[in-house]
Amino acid sequence: MKRINKYEIFLFIFSVIILVSCSTTTRYEILSTIFDGVPNPNAKQKEIADSLKADTLFTKNKLLTAKIKKTDFFYHPPYRKRLCNACHNVDKGNKLVKPMPGLCYTCHKNMTGKDPVIHGPVAMGDCLACHNPHLAKNKFLLKRKGRALCLYCHNPAVINKDKIHFASEELDCLDCHNPHSGKNKFLLN
Repeated sequence: MKRINKYEIFLFIFSVIILVSCSTTTRYEILSTIFDGVPNPNAKQKEIADSLKADTLFTKNKLLTAKIKKTDFFYHPPYRKRLCNACHNVDKGNKLVKPMPGLCYTCHKNMTGKDPVIHGPVAMGDCLACHNPHLAKNKFLLKRKGRALCLYCHNPAVINKDKIHFASEELDCLDCHNPHSGKNKFLLN
């Protein structure tokens, strides 16, 4: 084992004193010649992306004042109350605490129910096919309004061929169909 002599200790202590007493710019220049990856104190730091900001239409400040201002949005209650940990494990990179749809069913009724026919997205546990998890401009946090929601997946040309849908332009699909489950093949109410 190598012994450390007094000269090496003196040199180390002297170097530390010099580095501590230098300006941040000088310290950066000295350290960056010795070590790789020393952050430049004069460089502008990039703002770290906020996962909530990237996911929503509002910044955090606007969300905090959203209770005061009247908005055109419907909020998922845990999201509005900033209870992120109700659905997300913030210690593990915001992963969901349970897989879908079990997470939704911790608070909401299980939509598969006792009906024999289940709408495809419901059967797959894909609540997010129709609903936004945080906020939306439509009631029930729907991604689209009225017929536009159904016609996003269902082909309007095929639907309009059926004689029953001759006046469907004036009706909402939900006037006749249940969006989650039903007793017959066409999920009729």
